[in-house]
Amino acid sequence: MVVVDTREQTPFDLEPFGVEHVRRTLKTGDYSAVGMEHRVTVERKRVGELFGCFARERERFRREFERMASFEYAAVVIEGSLADVLRGDPRSEVRPATVINSLHSWSVRYGVHVWYAGDRECAAATCVRLLESFWKATRLPPDARPKVG
Repeated sequence: MVVVDTREQTPFDLEPFGVEHVRRTLKTGDYSAVGMEHRVTVERKRVGELFGCFARERERFRREFERMASFEYAAVVIEGSLADVLRGDPRSEVRPATVINSLHSWSVRYGVHVWYAGDRECAAATCVRLLESFWKATRLPPDARPKVG
């Protein structure tokens, strides 16, 4: 079951994925898994919102990445492609390179994954599958988990 933050104004339609959800206030992010709210988080951003996060809300957004660093898995899922971000937002004076460079730099610094999902439907699918993958992976005993490297 997916937890959707109560402040999420345009939540994903999770019905096509056969996923139930509850609305609760999350400390960080927009989506999580029931019982794992302190272990996994997904933040959703539309391209226009993303540019706003690097204009007037840059420090708040950086602090969110900092908080997400404490999670076992954290991701930002963008409702757009890398090409969409490179085209920029005509309502913003923030350069696309600033957004991309900061996103990638913070991703490395804080260990937060960034997913360019193409569109809203793909972003919803990405969010659901990330939460499902985390849930499945952490349900396995440590000696049965796939080895990395």
